[in-house]
Amino acid sequence: MTDREKLTALMNQFAGGSQSRFAAQIGVSRSNVATWIHRGSITANGREAILDAFPQVSREWLGGSEGEMMDACKDNPDIIYFSRRDLVPLFEDCRASCG
Repeated sequence: MTDREKLTALMNQFAGGSQSRFAAQIGVSRSNVATWIHRGSITANGREAILDAFPQVSREWLGGSEGEMMDACKDNPDIIYFSRRDLVPLFEDCRASCG
């Protein structure tokens, strides 16, 4: 699936097919979305904006051509998901000090 097809699928899923509504939802201008569609590619910042706005979208699907659009694990109502901006990485087996 091309980036253009992915954008169309995302706009249909989350914004009723509206470029303007989709752009507002992910916090970019409509012209950015129109440019991604015209060029057939989503910028790295655009991908992050999409994933921040819709954490249920699969990072693997958006970044490549693997898997399903929606992350199946994230459909579980018993799990609470935060924006990816809120997550802090956990590094096990790592010594740290504060100075």
